[in-house]
Amino acid sequence: MAIAAANSSKGRIVSGVTNTVTTTAVTTSATGSTFVVGIQWEGGGTFTSIADSKSNTYTQIGTELTASSGSKSRFYYCQNGTGGASHTVTATVNSNVAITVSFIEITGGKTTGILNPTPPAANDDISSPFTSNSITTAQADAMLVSFICSSNSSSATSTHAESTGFTIQSGSEEVDATNYWTGCLATRVLTATGSYNSSFTESSATTAAVWIAAFEAAAGGGAATSLTPPKNSAAKISQLMFY
Repeated sequence: MAIAAANSSKGRIVSGVTNTVTTTAVTTSATGSTFVVGIQWEGGGTFTSIADSKSNTYTQIGTELTASSGSKSRFYYCQNGTGGASHTVTATVNSNVAITVSFIEITGGKTTGILNPTPPAANDDISSPFTSNSITTAQADAMLVSFICSSNSSSATSTHAESTGFTIQSGSEEVDATNYWTGCLATRVLTATGSYNSSFTESSATTAAVWIAAFEAAAGGGAATSLTPPKNSAAKISQLMFY
């Protein structure tokens, strides 16, 4: 089975309501998948924990990034995780700030050692297009996941576009800049090793952080293919970038 993005979802809250946010539930594969999570929140809060409804353990990718806008972001993954129906992810900080969480499932990846290279590349960019730093992949058959986290100058609907071959996973995308931190996960399936980055434009965004990481396919997975956004997404509203 070729490496692929199978499901995506998100969760978000406005400032002043609660310190915990949970993604919309999706049905993931029972075993063998890798789950990738991007978290962004107001700089006044301190990250506390990440957990999911299947009791999986998540490993942080790289280190927390504080963007020039003052917002913060983290990137996590769980390889060879337990999945199933009503799969959600919950992030908690220590105060009632605005939080947005984006989630995707990767199928067809390695069940050990899937993240390569480590660490990923992250960049705080202050002008559009918002571009990650570059990473050099070690295996031809792999998937890149990029995360953009944005700060907007005005209340608006803030749409995303990516120019280096990534597919935005629609279920992970937040576009309501009036109420929430905006951003999304995007994926790109590779067939050759090389140096790669991701580059986004976002309407009304003034600064953004962009992360990008590489996840390797399992041996014998067959030729990788590009994907359209998965049909089994929880909403229509992928190393990574943050506001």
